[in-house]
Amino acid sequence: MKKLKASAFSVLLIVCVQHIQAQEQKIPLNEPNLRKPKLFNNLPEKINLKISEVVTVLDKSVGTAVNVQFADNFLFQGTVISKSDTPDESVKSIVIRSSSMQGASFTFSKTKNQDGSFRYIGRIMSRNNGDAYEIKFENGQYILQKKNLYELIAE
Repeated sequence: MKKLKASAFSVLLIVCVQHIQAQEQKIPLNEPNLRKPKLFNNLPEKINLKISEVVTVLDKSVGTAVNVQFADNFLFQGTVISKSDTPDESVKSIVIRSSSMQGASFTFSKTKNQDGSFRYIGRIMSRNNGDAYEIKFENGQYILQKKNLYELIAE
């Protein structure tokens, strides 16, 4: 009888220990990789954007090869991979994947304000690199502002 009680107690103890260890498992989190290579090292922190040049890409169709001249020293070459297809002219969006910048993508949107003016937003980024550009409106001018990738996205 003593051996039976000892065996039952041992089995119970093993089950309890396994259950306790199962409770201590930590949920894996995706930590940002701050050592990703920089894509825009050779470009400045802020670039005055030629918005009139950039807006022309909104009329391109999916599959079209495009050259976007963001600034005198910044040409973005790629292919349109996605486009908003609504007939509503108050919102237009496009996504262009670069053919020359390690798979970077340019997302760009134009929205119409209540007063009839337009607002532009967009980003140039690659998940393989640690930096990106974001379109900002500053002092009456649209600019490209360099950002850390993890300021724009959370993994």
